[in-house]
Amino acid sequence: MSFKPSQATYHFVWRKNIPALRERVKTFWAQNDRMPHSDEIEQRLDELVNVATLRNDVVAVSSAAPKTFLREDLSFAFYRTSVGAEYRKSGMSNMMLNVAWVHMTQWSIDNPEAQLKGMGWVYENPVYDNRVVPQRPNGFNLMGYTDNKRPIYLKWFQHATI
Repeated sequence: MSFKPSQATYHFVWRKNIPALRERVKTFWAQNDRMPHSDEIEQRLDELVNVATLRNDVVAVSSAAPKTFLREDLSFAFYRTSVGAEYRKSGMSNMMLNVAWVHMTQWSIDNPEAQLKGMGWVYENPVYDNRVVPQRPNGFNLMGYTDNKRPIYLKWFQHATI
């Protein structure tokens, strides 16, 4: 199959509760062996950011958990994504991040009371162990490491203030 991420439809669902879509996401997680622990499923569904579909199938899902980082008064949406097996290595994860960035930036502008300053992510895929660089081409910067030595990347929204 010759898949291009531009063929998918991207649904921005941050802070929206769409029961039918949540069920489709759970099916996607189960089919791709990505199901969160049973005590985390509802929380993870509440954290959905983007759902990518192709025809009627969910092909990728992203979520984010707001967490304080650097200082107690700085909150960042820590992002994670899962791409269906047959759509990996197609650029889909980058497309999901780019779409999330645009929508999360606007959401942060529209909801200043949330005090969301930017987005971050932790590289968890060992495929990228040899690709740790101080700045990613997408503007995310290396900000540190987790306790288990996974790199943490962060990018501030342009409108963010401290």
